[in-house]
Amino acid sequence: MGTLLSSLRSINPFKSFAFKSRWKSALVALVLMVGLFVSIRSIEAPSPHMTLTARFTDVGDLIAGAPVEIADIPVGQVSSISLSGYIAIVKMNVNTSLKLPSSTVAKIERTSVLGEEFVSLAIPTIQHNSSYSLLSNGSTITNAEVMPDLQQVVSAGTQLFGSLNAAQLAELINTSGQAFGGEGKNLRDLIDSFSTVVTGYSSKSAEISQLINNVNQLSSSLAPNSSQNAQAISNLAQTSSILAQNSGQFENLLQSLNDISTQGRSLLETYLSDMNDELASLSATSKSLAQKQQDLKNIIDWLNGQNTTISKDTVDNFVQVLDALVVCGLPNGGSNPSQPANTCSPTGGS
Repeated sequence: MGTLLSSLRSINPFKSFAFKSRWKSALVALVLMVGLFVSIRSIEAPSPHMTLTARFTDVGDLIAGAPVEIADIPVGQVSSISLSGYIAIVKMNVNTSLKLPSSTVAKIERTSVLGEEFVSLAIPTIQHNSSYSLLSNGSTITNAEVMPDLQQVVSAGTQLFGSLNAAQLAELINTSGQAFGGEGKNLRDLIDSFSTVVTGYSSKSAEISQLINNVNQLSSSLAPNSSQNAQAISNLAQTSSILAQNSGQFENLLQSLNDISTQGRSLLETYLSDMNDELASLSATSKSLAQKQQDLKNIIDWLNGQNTTISKDTVDNFVQVLDALVVCGLPNGGSNPSQPANTCSPTGGS
């Protein structure tokens, strides 16, 4: 075994002419194969995509990798977005199998109100007998638009709402209704109601204008007396404060009045029968007195004459019988100031 190995080691294959010939042939074949492979690799296979460019004034939330669609069918994607001055340059890779006319419109739209943005390629209606050119690799789409979504509508403010009528705005919200949980119809009804309200206010524009003018006149009238008005308002505020401070006492007063009313009603209900009896008795007494008024008058008239007659019955400076009755304070009640015995004066007569 060792002898065989030694014999094999002693053989130099590169010194053999036959081996050299075979080695050179193999080397040449290898070089030819490598060259053929490189040649095959150098022949580029046709690319399945072509690059198109569109220029937008605003790309919103569009990002590289966003889909490019035609009629809601993906046909490519955005490869890059760059800025040239104040214009956004959007490059797209789309299928070369598409035969896109040069009048193709590129629009940036949103899948829904809160969805992602994408580029939509719209093909205008072309007559069959019209001739047109096609877009090729590296072409620029000259017609580019940004479709307004809800965020842009809100940010645009009054100017954009002024350019959209109620039907267009309702259609926009109705289209985006899926993002609102399927409430698009309700939102559309709301916009219709809003349109009705706006129409109603529009028909009353003259009255509203007159009302504003009246308010303006009122302001003009109040302006010269603003200091007095302010003082009056200040006084009113102080009065209100005083009333607020005394509201407790006022409430107590009302409660006391209520208690008095309650007690008075209770007394009336309890003693109403007795009071009626007393009033009936007083009425009967009054009637009796009315019937005896003439008798009383006769007595009073008689008193004066009686006193005059009795006063004459004087013997030896003694009055035998004095006045029987003197009623002071009543006409003809027997009082005579000239007679000491008949006068009602505490100091006597003259």
